[in-house]
Amino acid sequence: MRAMHVLLKVNTTDPDLVKTHVDWATKHGAVWFGRDRGAPIADKRVARLERQLVAGVSTRVYLHPTGPRAASNATYETTLEAVQRTLPAAGDPAHALSWYGNRADKELWLKLSTFRPIEAAWIVANLTYEDGRPLGGGLKNQTSPLYVFRP
Repeated sequence: MRAMHVLLKVNTTDPDLVKTHVDWATKHGAVWFGRDRGAPIADKRVARLERQLVAGVSTRVYLHPTGPRAASNATYETTLEAVQRTLPAAGDPAHALSWYGNRADKELWLKLSTFRPIEAAWIVANLTYEDGRPLGGGLKNQTSPLYVFRP
């Protein structure tokens, strides 16, 4: 199975959003990242990510900043540990981010670890769409998430 990875474009209107997740993952080993509702995520995509994780396939989530403060925020490559549609359990140490509280208005929850800053140019040079096309201007459009592959 060729690994499918996820590229999330993160709006930087909250300048501490990603930094707080990075800090939490550093302290606790992982963090749940709630993906806001937007373009619906197909069940087949979630199922594929779940199958990859069960099979031990290394799966990455890329967090790429967009919006007014994008230039001052890093792009990160992270490791996907788990994925689910329901609010993570409150007892999970990776869930204790105060601003999420009991908010269940997220479409998808991604448990992320190993945040590594990367250059946005690396994404364009090294990731493709499923059919092998380069991302090209994919970082500039509003589509999120993108399902990406390493050639």
